Amino acid sequence: MLRFNAANNFNVPVGNVDFNANVVEALTDYFNIVANREITWQSMDFRRFFNQVHLNEEDLVYLDPPYLITFSEYNKLWNKQTETDLLTILNILNEQHIRFAISNVTHYKGRINNIFLEWAEAYNIHPIHSNYISYHDNTIKQFNEVLVTNF
Repeated sequence: MLRFNAANNFNVPVGNVDFNANVVEALTDYFNIVANREITWQSMDFRRFFNQVHLNEEDLVYLDPPYLITFSEYNKLWNKQTETDLLTILNILNEQHIRFAISNVTHYKGRINNIFLEWAEAYNIHPIHSNYISYHDNTIKQFNEVLVTNF
């Protein structure tokens, strides 16, 4: 919802979504909820992160990785190997009874993420219904997005 440019000035978010009263309310609700929780944010390669973090059964890991089959700037370093590495780590978390949720795109413009689809069959798949808009293309998109959980 909030984006800043290289000069640290606010700029229009993806999809030309305005900063309005609904956004302020959603952000206020979010900050009120997280203020009373012990939440840790990290920014590093996921393999390194999972090698050094100590999780337990009370933790919940949420992941929103780059989507293997879509086209955007932040997806260009994501490939079948990184996808497989992440799914392997989630299987290990599941064996350790650590809850996780991961969002991903399974179908996009005729492409299918079979790696993710086959892996997800062992877990709970929740469809996400949305039509993302972008600055360059506000048409109805042909894609399926899901949230997969192990709880």
